[in-house]
Amino acid sequence: MNIAVIAPLGHVPGEHENVVRLLEAGLPYYHLRKPGLSVADMQAWMQKIPAEYRRRITLHAPLTTALELGVGGVHFRESDRAGFSHEDLEAIIDRAETEGLRVSASVHSPEGALSISDKMLYVFLSQAFNSPSKPDLSGSIQDWNVPPQRPCKIYALGGVTAENIAKVAEYGLDGVAVLGAVWHGKQDPLSNFTRIREACQQIAQPS
Repeated sequence: MNIAVIAPLGHVPGEHENVVRLLEAGLPYYHLRKPGLSVADMQAWMQKIPAEYRRRITLHAPLTTALELGVGGVHFRESDRAGFSHEDLEAIIDRAETEGLRVSASVHSPEGALSISDKMLYVFLSQAFNSPSKPDLSGSIQDWNVPPQRPCKIYALGGVTAENIAKVAEYGLDGVAVLGAVWHGKQDPLSNFTRIREACQQIAQPS
């Protein structure tokens, strides 16, 4: 069971130190989502991350910004993709891959996940479970019915915790994307991540 961690919104004291701890502990990819920050602000943010970890950062921003910041991945939300034709989007993805960037995306329906480009590494499909951070959205993983044939890996997003990761696997998804469970959990971010990672490992290697 794969795992990705998404950045908390806004300024969070100790975020950089905790991001480094998560990456040192084996987190594959950290998704930097900071709407409202300028390119200069994001450059300043990246300068606080050791150079050896920057390629494991995936940026939720335009491809040109991702290339300028020297990260290892770029993530496209539905709103980012809405303004492009299929051909234009494929060209952007091709350029990202040529530059050595991972490409991922967000979708909000199984249909969206199944119609995504097969050049994506994975997609975040939400809303998986009820989430305190988004009380107006109800969880719907039990209604997804995602077939095993899919263009890329699908990660459950929204309300994912260590306690319900087994259910994500039960519904046949490939991984989880977490935000609140790491940054707003009962313990410090590293301890929260460790619990989630252990739950993922138990799925991958059942006793």
